[in-house]
Amino acid sequence: QAQKEAKNKGSGKTGSAVLGGRSAVSLLSNVDLSTWPKREVLDKDGSINQVVVIGERHHGTNYMQTSLEKNLKVKVMNEFCAFKHKYQAPHYPGCKGLDLSHVLVVVMLRNPYDWAASMHGYCWCGTPEDKPRFQKKTVRDFMTEEDFPENSGRPWLGEPLDKRIATCGNLMTCRALKYANFINISSWAPHVEYVRYEDVMSTDQMQAWVDDVAGRFRIPAKRDGLFKAVTTYKGWGKDSVNVTAKQLASTWFNPARLEADGKEARSERRRAQLVMQTYDEQMERLVGYGPLPNAEALVRDVE
Repeated sequence: QAQKEAKNKGSGKTGSAVLGGRSAVSLLSNVDLSTWPKREVLDKDGSINQVVVIGERHHGTNYMQTSLEKNLKVKVMNEFCAFKHKYQAPHYPGCKGLDLSHVLVVVMLRNPYDWAASMHGYCWCGTPEDKPRFQKKTVRDFMTEEDFPENSGRPWLGEPLDKRIATCGNLMTCRALKYANFINISSWAPHVEYVRYEDVMSTDQMQAWVDDVAGRFRIPAKRDGLFKAVTTYKGWGKDSVNVTAKQLASTWFNPARLEADGKEARSERRRAQLVMQTYDEQMERLVGYGPLPNAEALVRDVE
């Protein structure tokens, strides 16, 4: 049924991308988890002594990790079963011998429109030679590249973690596969939190989220009543991040910017259209994203 729904999902310019005849969401039901070694959850009280932050590239993982390190008395890592940007599987080296009952996995998510722009601006992908090659591509060529490289083996195909370069289709197909893999973590790890970057961008939002998680998982605070905010890029350097300016420049927060005249607006409209043409709509809706409002009008002149 899931595969049938995935095939029928979407139409027109915002249709669902399918992967071998099925959505990435339906891929979850085709992963045979019984073949992967699991550890029994020994500690029933769920006390946490380690937090790992993972997510796709350009997803705010450094921002989240630094916020947790500054405010909570707990070990914070950027590697789970594998490095934070890679596919995760319980038989990978990082999870061998790890008692998952004491580990909180924080998975960062981000809207597809701003993420696609960030990846085009600086593509953490493939070999060092691939980065400038992808940056020089036009928006259309970048978004429709069908041999997009992924620096991680695909566990559902039996590929080893250390497989250097595997192609996964176009950019949005690769995103759907990575999201499916990350969502699948909740089927074998007991403590998983999925966080949209857009929901923790401001200091107030991040503080509310950290306080909530600390309370639910009984993680002690490092501070004495004062939240230590991360206000610079990745928590590094001295230049403060202007959240309001970032939101105004965001296609997700400010889709009206696509209605402007000029070369830059036309380029962003073209990107928005290509995102909606090539993404997995079922997956995007599952994590709280999907088509932009008034999508047809916003992409009126991009062909």
